[in-house]
Amino acid sequence: MPSLLHNLFTSGQFIPHGHCYLWKTGLVWLHILSDGLIALAYYSIPLLLVYIVRKRGDLPFDWVFLLFGSFIIACGTSHVLEIWTLWHPMYWLSGLVKAVAAVISVATGIVLMSLIPNILALPSPAQIEEANRRLKSEIQERQQIEVQLRSQEYWLNTLIDAVPNVVNMKDGEGRWLISNQEGLKLFQLEGVDYQGKTDAELEEYTEFYQEALFDCQESDERAWRAETISHYEEEILLPDGSAKKFDVAKVPLFNPDGSRKGIVVVASDITQRKQVEAALRESEAKNRAFIQALPDMLFRICSDGTFMDFQAPREDALAMPPSHFLGKSVWEVLPAELAEATMYNVSKAIASGETQLYEYQMTSLDGNQHDYEARYARSLESEALVIVRDISERQAALRERKQAEIALQKSEAQLREQTLHLEKTLCELKQTQSQLIQSEKMSSLGQLVAGVAHEINNPINFIYANLIHTDEYTKELLHLIRLYQQHNCEPVPEIAAVVENLDLDFLQEDLPKMLSSMKAGTNRIRGIVLSLRNFSRLDEAEVKAVNLHEGIDSTLLILQNRLKGKLGRPAIEIIKEYGNLPPIECYARQLNQVFINIITNAIDALEEAEAQRRRSAEENLVHSPQQLRSPAPLPWIRIRTEVQDDRQVVVRISDNGLGITEEVRQKLFDPFFTTKPVGSGTGLGLSISYQIVVEKHGGSLKCVSAPGQGAEFAIAIPVQQQYRQTSVVRDGNSAAVSG
Repeated sequence: MPSLLHNLFTSGQFIPHGHCYLWKTGLVWLHILSDGLIALAYYSIPLLLVYIVRKRGDLPFDWVFLLFGSFIIACGTSHVLEIWTLWHPMYWLSGLVKAVAAVISVATGIVLMSLIPNILALPSPAQIEEANRRLKSEIQERQQIEVQLRSQEYWLNTLIDAVPNVVNMKDGEGRWLISNQEGLKLFQLEGVDYQGKTDAELEEYTEFYQEALFDCQESDERAWRAETISHYEEEILLPDGSAKKFDVAKVPLFNPDGSRKGIVVVASDITQRKQVEAALRESEAKNRAFIQALPDMLFRICSDGTFMDFQAPREDALAMPPSHFLGKSVWEVLPAELAEATMYNVSKAIASGETQLYEYQMTSLDGNQHDYEARYARSLESEALVIVRDISERQAALRERKQAEIALQKSEAQLREQTLHLEKTLCELKQTQSQLIQSEKMSSLGQLVAGVAHEINNPINFIYANLIHTDEYTKELLHLIRLYQQHNCEPVPEIAAVVENLDLDFLQEDLPKMLSSMKAGTNRIRGIVLSLRNFSRLDEAEVKAVNLHEGIDSTLLILQNRLKGKLGRPAIEIIKEYGNLPPIECYARQLNQVFINIITNAIDALEEAEAQRRRSAEENLVHSPQQLRSPAPLPWIRIRTEVQDDRQVVVRISDNGLGITEEVRQKLFDPFFTTKPVGSGTGLGLSISYQIVVEKHGGSLKCVSAPGQGAEFAIAIPVQQQYRQTSVVRDGNSAAVSG
């Protein structure tokens, strides 16, 4: 304990709080003045609370004021310590005071939460006044009833048992004269001869009467002394432990000489009514508290448009002070458009019983334009309850959200447009890149072919030219040898030995044949070189009239190695059905590229058909070995040319492969579309061919095919070309054109 007190009142190792403010004079005095004024206010408030409690001893829950005072004093003390710790760092003491303030504040909050129902249940002066008014009204009503009872005493005596209230009458000496069944039942005197007996004499018959005897006699005396009807409420405890409340009326009767004649007692059981009234008061208090807590404005409007009442969280929420519109018509208060809408919705709500909704804008007392939402509901047959809510913030947020959505939609549209443009550009770049690569490959191939043809052509021409002279010289030498043999029949032994070793007769016979074969070989090589030059056509990049058959033959010569038979596939037969074609104006190198692309695809299709046929035959266990060895149809490629309408020629290249489905046929000429395995094709061959034929030459390229029926590509090209603007360098290879 001593160490705790020592820690509270010593600074220890701490530094004063003023160091945190760097001992800046202005800042230190600012905190001193602020905390000092707050502490002064906190100490004065509890004094005022104590003063109020002492002066008003009837205040309910007066101890709550004292609890508030304790909490405020603790808070004020914490601000005083804030000033003290500027120079004296007693932070343990400051923390302890704050902890005490926290405990008191939490306790105060808990107590207030428990007292909320009791505080809300306190009746207001208006409620007390209304209860007194109702009580006076009931007293007046009962006085009138008692007058009528005195004037009609005779027949009321015969009907008294029909009265549901407790009714009895005593004479001037307190003896019981009349009591109905309700009274006898209440006082447990059923079956007892009560008439003519006093209260003391009836005491022995009922336990209940013994307990209520003194109260009854006392109230009778008060009624006699009052000399008029005595009206009061009384709670009677029943033997079973329950209690009932009665509205008791005692009427003293006097003789003409002023002596006591008797007293009539009428007690009405108001237990249920009191319970209902209590429930109504509680419900009314809850409803009023609920209405007051609502942030909405409430109006009662009659069917004729008159404002009857209002409830608002604050008066500045209205467009005008309440005194300006209560009791007036909506047409006098509201703008014409809003008044018309209000009357329409009020009438519709009263007529249909359904809630109506209406939104509008209006300037309130604060001078700002507000958005409102009004709900109209029928409260009475000719009255509507209007709940008006300020939705300005919600509408502003909604407008901002709509603007944000519109901006977002525009941004998304722009982004989509940019994305589509970028995708299109990327696709075009990718296609152009692939086409350039393909063009470069074809250009390199053309240059290679042209170079090879040129390098072969020179020595072959030399050999071919010298073979002519060699043939002549050989013929002359052989003629000389024959003449020598004819005129010199007996050669010298040495020459005879050489002739025998050379087999001169065979040499004379075989040497002309060998020269003839060499001449035929050189002619064949010259033909191949010519075909290679026709295929490459490096000197024919522009439009020029050419023989298409030469280009087709050159292409077939280039692909001759693939047309030959291989292991697992027989040789592909080329069927030429050439028509009589005129010279065609075209880009020869590009058409050769078309031919090689289509014929290459046909070769691939035939190889795939043969491979599939062999796989099917091997996997089908039903087939016999004889069926496996049965000859397969020989693969062929047919090339047919013809002239149509003297204006264009058609080259048809067909095969007997597997054919093409309609779905694939629709995509044949799309860039990068291929049915070949990955790495086996670029998907650009037919796309480039389509551009060369259609866009470059103004012709058409079509495919006719069906599964199992092979495929036919029809290339239609005009005989004469018109000028067509292109977007690429005319090197004979690019297919990226725009006609």
